[in-house]
Amino acid sequence: MKVLVMTAMYPTPANPAFGSFVKTQAESLKRAGVEIEVLVLGGRFRKLIYPKGIFQLRRRLAGSSIDLVHAHYSYVGMIARTQWKVPVVVTFHGDDLLGTVMEGGKKTRSSALIVAAGKRLARHVDAAIVQSSEMASKLEQSNVFVIPHEVDFEVFRPTERAQARAALGLVADKKYLLFAANPEVPVKRFPLAKATAGFPVLSRGLTQRHQASHGLQPSHCRHGCRRCSPSRWEDDGMLRHETERDGTCSTDK
Repeated sequence: MKVLVMTAMYPTPANPAFGSFVKTQAESLKRAGVEIEVLVLGGRFRKLIYPKGIFQLRRRLAGSSIDLVHAHYSYVGMIARTQWKVPVVVTFHGDDLLGTVMEGGKKTRSSALIVAAGKRLARHVDAAIVQSSEMASKLEQSNVFVIPHEVDFEVFRPTERAQARAALGLVADKKYLLFAANPEVPVKRFPLAKATAGFPVLSRGLTQRHQASHGLQPSHCRHGCRRCSPSRWEDDGMLRHETERDGTCSTDK
């Protein structure tokens, strides 16, 4: 089977974190024996990449024996569904079904329209993938599947805490709170974590990590910290899977 992965987010040398979870999933599918092509909708003006994507998709389908289109995020899913030549699967990733939260906790008005469009889209594709039961509850169709993102067991595996702390330059017997998310994203509620911690909150390294990869640097898990996730919601739960697999961070406290 040949699958065309469509996305508006994909890593570049200048921004290796941008959509890296899409890349890792595509690579995992390749290792599983699925033939993968990737169509990245890109351009200087973000709003123009979607109408341009309609023509890019048609050219790709005309020139290759694609069996299935897998689109990431609802915007791209709408472009994928402008054709009926091959089946379409859409993976929703959070805001496109749950809405975009502002600092005060309220959702933006524009995100309500995006959510409504996403729900309508789900009724017209062959399958919809979500990463949590909360996301699935927003859709009523029988073609909805909860499939969390993959975790690379070669990367996230148990190791010695003392060794990891030494590598990071952390005090061996000091308590740390790991805030494993981008502090600048309001829905993650970094101020709440910082206000309630009572001891150092490690976030700077994770902010830098967001510039390098989709998830959590294994060494951040292995220093034996407590993991904090005060987010109003998490779309895929990748953080929990990675740190629990690593075996050295506690669950949320």
